[in-house]
Amino acid sequence: MYNPPGSDNNQEFVEVFGTDNLSDYTIGDLASNDSLELVKFVLGNFSLIVEEGFNYTGINCSIYSVGATIGNNLNNDADVVFLYFNNTLIETVSYDNSMANNNGYSLELINGSWQESCEIGGSPGQKNCKVLDETINESINETVDDSINETSEENKTNSGLKLEIVLSETLFLGIIYDSLFKITNLDHVPEVEDNVFVMVRYNVTKNNTLVKEDIFNKTINYYSSSKTGWLFFEEPGNYTLCGVIINTSVLVCREFAVINPLGIPCFIQLNLSTDKEVYLNQEKVKIKNIISNKSFPYIIEYWIEDLFGEEVKKRYNTSNTNQKTWTAKIVEKDRVFLVKNKLVFVACNNSNPELENEKMIVVKKNKASIGKDDDSDSSISIDFVYLPKSEVFSFGDEFKVKLSIHKGDTTKSVINVFVKGNSKKVSEETKFYLNKKNADYNLTVNVFLKPNCENKFSNGYYDLVIEGLGKIAREEIEIKENKKGVCNEESTEEEGEITSFYTRSNKYREKINLYANIKGKGIYKTILQSKIGEQNQIVDINSSEKLKFEVEPGIGTNLFVLELRKDDKVIDIKTLLVELEGEEEKGSLEEKVFSGKDNKTNEKVSTSVNYSLAPITGGVVYESNNVKIVRYAPYLLCFVLALVIVGLILSKRR
Repeated sequence: MYNPPGSDNNQEFVEVFGTDNLSDYTIGDLASNDSLELVKFVLGNFSLIVEEGFNYTGINCSIYSVGATIGNNLNNDADVVFLYFNNTLIETVSYDNSMANNNGYSLELINGSWQESCEIGGSPGQKNCKVLDETINESINETVDDSINETSEENKTNSGLKLEIVLSETLFLGIIYDSLFKITNLDHVPEVEDNVFVMVRYNVTKNNTLVKEDIFNKTINYYSSSKTGWLFFEEPGNYTLCGVIINTSVLVCREFAVINPLGIPCFIQLNLSTDKEVYLNQEKVKIKNIISNKSFPYIIEYWIEDLFGEEVKKRYNTSNTNQKTWTAKIVEKDRVFLVKNKLVFVACNNSNPELENEKMIVVKKNKASIGKDDDSDSSISIDFVYLPKSEVFSFGDEFKVKLSIHKGDTTKSVINVFVKGNSKKVSEETKFYLNKKNADYNLTVNVFLKPNCENKFSNGYYDLVIEGLGKIAREEIEIKENKKGVCNEESTEEEGEITSFYTRSNKYREKINLYANIKGKGIYKTILQSKIGEQNQIVDINSSEKLKFEVEPGIGTNLFVLELRKDDKVIDIKTLLVELEGEEEKGSLEEKVFSGKDNKTNEKVSTSVNYSLAPITGGVVYESNNVKIVRYAPYLLCFVLALVIVGLILSKRR
């Protein structure tokens, strides 16, 4: 109500539907904004923003006061009302004086359009009266069963969004639940990326007492249920969960019971199986954890060790029974391993004391390979895959993988790291070189997943592949959705990229050459950095170029980092690891940049190459031909002009 009869003071109000808590909201008009102060809290779906001294007797909803006036006093001729959540504008409403102007009625939103209320004073804290009338008229000829069906479909509206509760009707104490709702974009068209921003407010009540209230937001394409709220219960009882999509009438509620599972007797059995018992070297072992009852939350730990108790596949916790894999790699004629699992947690009073299993498998080398370089055979193993900050792999993410590599007596030196599925790579390829024979390497490298902005890839399981030295190692990872904001960036074709960065040298010399190919359009700056002596070389280029750098390496392992910049922004980076053989070892850089002080396998953060080198100083040491032509063109024109003038003077004298 913007212009009540008589004085406007203490009578203007704004009603907000869909929440009973406006603690993080701000309201304003074209002149000023106001913070909100809670006057009265009432559980429900309505909140009323009022002026100081407003008479809210008989209004059954949460009341918030802005002080003397809403904004700079809602204008009686025309105005715009703004609603902010955490300083983010989420709703605007504009009006003029054509309706509800000093006649005692308020403006109400009816089926997407603003109309005058059907009652004097409006209907603050209740459904708009015309909506109530329509509901009554429509329900006259409906049966009770039809009414129930209509209630169950209440969350489907013309907003194009659907909200569902995906929690089961029985929950357990001590368990964290972080997938509460499923949000569906009903207007989604296949192969079209919508990126619909949705904000959901939800609350949990017990015996009409508010237990928890929170808000989350998601950007969805078709549907999403992960990370949709967060619940943890400390007391058993009957609860009600309600959620509403802000700025819509999409509302859903459900009752559920929370019980203490440790008081429930159960007999849970854990078993273990593999697809066979004898494997060839480099063959994938398929592992299946089997639990007799999945109705209670559980955690299974599984790992693989040899007969001496050394773990060859590190311990890993899982809360599902999906098939796991491990690739056997041996240098002996044959080798015996033990696949093990253990039930470390189950949410019930389990009376079964047998909680561990093991199964013996044998790995044998192919007959054709027996006796060939057994003592110097190469091997690659994946020690640990580190989750990104979001705790889930998403397209566009960067993550680290810890490797153990033994290079035998082979001339091969290239190692490629990438992620693929169905013969299609979903990551950039990380490449490095290991030149020293009969050597062990413990490395941590970065893997860059490609954005899925055009929906070329599907959510699901992909193989992390480490390939090189004639060997290959795989680890299965699950990738879900796009990393937030990753599809808003410009394409690499527009920004430019380093397509290759390499050297042809494997022997130590005082100076060696590095080569790089740059692809793009526009003016770029490349910066070469090295940990050996902190060499910095800056090259200005115009469009695509092939570059050659002359560097002074050290004996052993050398790390070079090449940055591509545009407008002082780093748009691509490539690393090159080069090991140079020489008469005298001056210390392996590998130990400096790759080896951590603590070699625990379950560490959360690993020591890895630090790509953030010191700030670049100094001038340009090399410029491409194109850039030089652009720079010296004015001087060349002046020189030609001077020759023309001299020629004219000489011709006149003759």
